[in-house]
Amino acid sequence: MKIKFKKKRLLKRRGISIVCVLSMTLFSVACQKAEETESPSRNQYKRIEKATDTDYPPLSFNEMANSSDLVVAADFLGFTKPFKVSPYGGGDIAVYRDAVFKVKKVYKGEVKEGKTVTVRIPGGEVVDDERQTIYAEPTEADWMYNDENEKVLFLARPRADRYKTREDYYIFVTGPNGMYDLRDNTLFGLFHEDVTFDAKALDSIDPAVDPAAEEKAEMDERLREKSMTREEYDAFFEQMDQYGVKEP
Repeated sequence: MKIKFKKKRLLKRRGISIVCVLSMTLFSVACQKAEETESPSRNQYKRIEKATDTDYPPLSFNEMANSSDLVVAADFLGFTKPFKVSPYGGGDIAVYRDAVFKVKKVYKGEVKEGKTVTVRIPGGEVVDDERQTIYAEPTEADWMYNDENEKVLFLARPRADRYKTREDYYIFVTGPNGMYDLRDNTLFGLFHEDVTFDAKALDSIDPAVDPAAEEKAEMDERLREKSMTREEYDAFFEQMDQYGVKEP
């Protein structure tokens, strides 16, 4: 049985409402015009701001699968050193790390088994040239990476984001909720273990569903319905080619 894609929900699935995306778009238009790994630790970082699973919309299995460019079973290998990203158009820097996974099985996407994939997550600390330490809050799932359970990852390519950089990496479809433990043929949510899926559902994923194409179709429909202007439409897609700068 193939999964059917439900239109008009793609941006929500990626954890970004259409209102937020268009607000970022207008902000960007205004601005234009005017490998070393380390083991994670649960208590290693000071907090600046908190990002929890509640910041992301709850998704069904079908919604996660259809929103993903890549769905794989994988083993966690480690984190890169934290690094800073200066956003396109200027503004506050952000701190990230890349989590590296070795792919064991591919359910959707263009990666081969045995290869590695990189997933960008917030968190870490960086000391700048003035010896001031910059902290960022890791996700609450951070400490769960290093257990021995195989993971199933629902991953998307970064889309319209001022902090997107040119490296080859993915993000979780719904933040930390895009990673599941695979145990006893069951997928367990890392935050809510009462949220489970039968692992057999992975075999029902339709690899032909292209989130970027569905996003384009949704935006085209909004333009036709005049729920967005041509300027907003053009600026949204211009953002796809705007990149922040990754710094050591």
